[in-house]
Amino acid sequence: MMNGIERGSRRTFAFLLSIAFMVAIVLGFSMLEERAIVVPVSAQEAASYVGPDSCVTCHEEQYKEWNDTAHSKAYSDPEFQAAWEEAGNPDDCLQCHTTGFDESTGEYSYEGVTCESCHGAGFTMQVDKSPELCGSCHTGEYGRDKYEEYTEGIHAGSGVTCASCHAYEGSHTFEVESGACATCHTDDDIHSRNMIGEFQGRALEAEDAASQLEVELFELQDQVEDQEGRITFIGQVTTYAGLALGLVVVAITFFYLRQRNSG
Repeated sequence: MMNGIERGSRRTFAFLLSIAFMVAIVLGFSMLEERAIVVPVSAQEAASYVGPDSCVTCHEEQYKEWNDTAHSKAYSDPEFQAAWEEAGNPDDCLQCHTTGFDESTGEYSYEGVTCESCHGAGFTMQVDKSPELCGSCHTGEYGRDKYEEYTEGIHAGSGVTCASCHAYEGSHTFEVESGACATCHTDDDIHSRNMIGEFQGRALEAEDAASQLEVELFELQDQVEDQEGRITFIGQVTTYAGLALGLVVVAITFFYLRQRNSG
């Protein structure tokens, strides 16, 4: 028969064995969870650029909006190409005018600022809406000091980012719409929706007026050139007439003196 000490030892062993089994199960699930987290991250880091043509398959509307922007034409734009060639085709320009630029090799994956410039390489879809990303290109002389204007303005201090206005409601045109302004400026007359619409109307009228003035300026320049041509012609005629008159006077004088001497 089993004494009390042996029964107690077996119970203790069974209890410890149960604890060990439970710990093993917990560790096993932890390792599975860790693997499920680590593997995708590793795959994202190693992902290669796939290009905007891979995105259009599912995101056709966003692709169409982006394809009509300066971002999509950042490399092919004739103005950029001319300036880049004049500067000697420096690699530094490609950091902002291409996607996937490798500074060590001078090579890039795709021309222009494509989807993956903001969404990450491959199919990671890690959207970066930080002002710092925009400021990496839209800064300094070549970026027209846009980032500096933003950081020194009231929007940055109010928590409004570049994407808050330029990617309003998921827009990929990067144009600021009145709806983006009206999101915050709603309760005051200065920034009411009606006032914003009025300002937009005034801006369009001013733009039309500027275009009309430009046309009139060109017309005035043409008229001035015509007048200058006429003045030049009249001046030449006057000069030649004066010379002819002078010759006539000289001839008459010479003829008169000759007749006088003959008499």
